[in-house]
Amino acid sequence: MPKDYDIVIAGAGLAGTCSALHLANRERILLVDSGNPPGGATAAAAGLVNPFMARKARPAWRHREALDALKATLQMTNSAHLFRANGVLRPARDLEQAAHFKATAASHSECRWLTPPEAHEQYPEVRSPHGCLMVASGGAVGISAFIEGAHTRLRQQGVSIRLGATVSGFIESSDGVVVEFRDSPHDSVRCTTLLLACGAGFRSFPCLESLGLHAVKGQTADVRPRRPLVHLPHIAGAGYAVVDDFRVTIGSSFEHDFTDQAPDPEVGHELIARAAEMLPSIANADVIGHHAGLRVSVAGHRLPILGPVPGHDRVWTFTGLGSKGLLMAPLIAKDLPAYLDAPGSIPPEIRISG
Repeated sequence: MPKDYDIVIAGAGLAGTCSALHLANRERILLVDSGNPPGGATAAAAGLVNPFMARKARPAWRHREALDALKATLQMTNSAHLFRANGVLRPARDLEQAAHFKATAASHSECRWLTPPEAHEQYPEVRSPHGCLMVASGGAVGISAFIEGAHTRLRQQGVSIRLGATVSGFIESSDGVVVEFRDSPHDSVRCTTLLLACGAGFRSFPCLESLGLHAVKGQTADVRPRRPLVHLPHIAGAGYAVVDDFRVTIGSSFEHDFTDQAPDPEVGHELIARAAEMLPSIANADVIGHHAGLRVSVAGHRLPILGPVPGHDRVWTFTGLGSKGLLMAPLIAKDLPAYLDAPGSIPPEIRISG
């Protein structure tokens, strides 16, 4: 059948937008989103880029390549300036964690262990009685600005972007996919491949039910310190604090059971109180606002997943970024053209099985 597009991407958040950027030079793309991004998980994301996460500060999957992919993707949209590469400081919560941090610093040159006196001397604003791990390669990205700039760049490249349109279903055949829209039941488009990168919208697609996807509500709070926190790195420990001189974004909650997607100011104040254990000066900061969004994770899996949906050849999904979106979305998207040509080349760590 004649095709309107080579690829329709449902979802214009990080996964969908990065995919479109890396496919735009070789494919006719339609990027669709039911809202007006940034929304979904992006709406509440603070933009922290921490390649050494979790309690033991182990490196993220392919973390050096992920950082390179992030910077290259930002460069594609003339957004390199959005990466605030002032590092991520991780105060140890106890002596056991301090031991893990020391081990990480000993084996990774981009990390440095600071003893309690060294940490206090360099960062007196930060409470760190057990010392800190300084991750020099970390930073933060203004996600909303990146998404907006990326969409501008995509339009310049001839990519069609359709916002406020909800993909309601599809009809797959041996040579293509007819994509249907909820708000315009008589409107449909034909494409070679449909890529579902719809985040928490996965619940609208029965074909994704077998993948073990789970939505987690995350909340953040923006505060304005009484005095600017100049030259301070971003902080990750008991929660995190993304520092931008006159504004600090505090996060994040991980709510597996929730009744709505609206931010709860009470949760926001709890986040601020927890972060103030690391950064006491924000305890009395002025609260600017509260935000909430839904992340998607894959049960029993710490990485995103990519590939044809089980039982389908021309319907793919890219999902499960969780809290690693800025590291994983560009990394996976940069190789998406090759993966579409040869699905067997998708790394087994992220490949959909079955």
